[in-house]
Amino acid sequence: MRATLTPLCYISGVDVDRDFPGTLRVGIEEHRPAAYALAGSRWYVIADDGHVICDVTRAKIARGGSEAGADSAAAAPEQTAAAVSAATVAEATATVGAANVAAGLPAPSGKAARLIAALLAGPPDAALRLPRLAAAGPVTVGTTLGDTGARAALPVLADLPRTLRDRLAVVETTSQGQLTLRFSGGPVVVWGGAERSLAKTLALTVVLDRYERASQDCVFVDVSIPDRVLARPVLK
Repeated sequence: MRATLTPLCYISGVDVDRDFPGTLRVGIEEHRPAAYALAGSRWYVIADDGHVICDVTRAKIARGGSEAGADSAAAAPEQTAAAVSAATVAEATATVGAANVAAGLPAPSGKAARLIAALLAGPPDAALRLPRLAAAGPVTVGTTLGDTGARAALPVLADLPRTLRDRLAVVETTSQGQLTLRFSGGPVVVWGGAERSLAKTLALTVVLDRYERASQDCVFVDVSIPDRVLARPVLK
């Protein structure tokens, strides 16, 4: 039983207990998907502990369906930053550029714009609703994600309230562990490092609640120093 279940990529552990005379108890622990990671030419599903669960072509586990096999994985189209159409790049660049201008941040261009476009588009026919991030360096299924910047984002995602996590579209990371969160429909949130995650989450929640009560859209929040939050536009 253990040998049968272990190869399934979403299973992290199997416990088998024989209860004589006629009962077999099987306990299964699963990896908890936290994000899609774009690494080079492929998308991967990353667990909240940094474990690389699978290539996204094997993540097509529909409700009541089964895991896609090797043949379907080989036949699936590859989506990369370079494969995104020029129209998609232009649209994403305009969207991100407008959001960055409103937030007082520089607009992306060139390679950075194409990468943002790919992250905003996400993997084709994604089976899971997860935020997207880019991972530098090689990524190998069954191992721990090597990109320390991307890995630093995972605890932050886990600490976000469900209402915010469901709206989170893209996480931009740096090798120094500095994070910027882009939510669908705004705002752009400069998070800074992964430290003081609870304080930053609380600060962000309070700020967004104030804007909602004022019936005004918030386009930018900087919670990198949660004791001195900055937000735009300034509420009157």
